[in-house]
Amino acid sequence: RLPSDGESLPRTFNASYEIKGKLPYLQNFPVIGAPELKGSFATRGDIRKNGDLYAGKGQLSYEGVLYEGYEIGTGTLNFALDKRRVDFTQVALKYGGGDFKSNKFQLELTEHFPLTGEFNVHGLTLEGVLRGVGVERPQVAMEATGKIKVNATLAGPFEIKAALDSKIADLVVIDDADKPKGGANNLIEFGGGFLKGLLTFSLTKMDFDAESNLLGGPVKAKGFIGFDDTSRVSVVSENTSLTQMARIANLELAGTGKLNAEVVVNGDDAHVTGGFEVQGAKVAGLELGVVSGEAFYQGLLLTFENLLLPSLEPV
Repeated sequence: RLPSDGESLPRTFNASYEIKGKLPYLQNFPVIGAPELKGSFATRGDIRKNGDLYAGKGQLSYEGVLYEGYEIGTGTLNFALDKRRVDFTQVALKYGGGDFKSNKFQLELTEHFPLTGEFNVHGLTLEGVLRGVGVERPQVAMEATGKIKVNATLAGPFEIKAALDSKIADLVVIDDADKPKGGANNLIEFGGGFLKGLLTFSLTKMDFDAESNLLGGPVKAKGFIGFDDTSRVSVVSENTSLTQMARIANLELAGTGKLNAEVVVNGDDAHVTGGFEVQGAKVAGLELGVVSGEAFYQGLLLTFENLLLPSLEPV
């Protein structure tokens, strides 16, 4: 048996094991040094100890895992323990609606539990990730397939840095989070493209700094999504096709332009402010030519200021 309640392991031993149980049970064994987790697990393998050095290998599966409010999901993997380092292979995880696979992952069993590795990801959804960190009513949806490089510390402080290089599909901003996406509930539809950038998860928010190609042109986005229903996102784009976007809310659009916008969300209150310059502009079927100005959206009301239209003075 494993020693508990202050007992110590013998100086040397060899053991085979098979264990099934709840993850909080591991807190009874300080020698393992496991972080506080919720969920269930099953593992089997061999372990050896020689003085202060450990070695071993085995298999692990888990489900329903939570760490500091984060939903970790389910997974299976093989592991090899060498002293204070664990190497993972044949990793297959499910998280955020997506499938993660890796043969290159490493965890250091030291004070901050540093974790590094690379995943191939298929079908990861942004709304699934946000629900997993406590955002109950996400108003942004997206699906990603590609590669993620991870550098994380699981304790003191908890932080995950994920470098994403992926194709994305079905990026939309919805109006009512209690209704399914699609139709009139989609405020903005961006379609598909690619996404490269850094996502940084802490216990309170997800920061991001990313580049993408959407609606026929490059897009840069930077900001954060808070787990307390607060968010701020800045977006700058060149050669954006409003024709591909088709509409904002119920307003039909066409043309190609430069856009900059800031989206701020505080609970149920969301507003968008920005500037634009559009070539070949068409709004609600009305051909306008070259149009520039500022736009504001809040509470289903879209307003414009400082509009400059062909043959018209600034409005």
